[in-house]
Amino acid sequence: MHGVPVRELAVDDLLKRLGLTVRNATAVVLAIAGNAFKAFPGLGTLGGGVLHAVAYGLVFDSVGRAVSASLAEKAAFDQADAERRVRELLAEPGRERLERVARIVLDAVRGSGSAG
Repeated sequence: MHGVPVRELAVDDLLKRLGLTVRNATAVVLAIAGNAFKAFPGLGTLGGGVLHAVAYGLVFDSVGRAVSASLAEKAAFDQADAERRVRELLAEPGRERLERVARIVLDAVRGSGSAG
């Protein structure tokens, strides 16, 4: 999409470096809340799973957006730039992003419930 060969992308290294970034983000708060909900069988387990899915969705959405924006602006993969962008995206995820990721998760939950 941005004319940069995949072999030039060190996304695995970026993900390792982001470990510390993600620990301080909104996604972690959602994951912790998800664990708390899972203490209650039934709806708590389902609600906790949904919160975990939203948390991971925010992380991967942020990584994807950061890598894409960095590639678009620099025509090369700049790991430090992508890491900075991910930090910014996770620090304060916009309401629109949070709602979009939550909608995707809820649609998936609804879809899997009707398949059985």
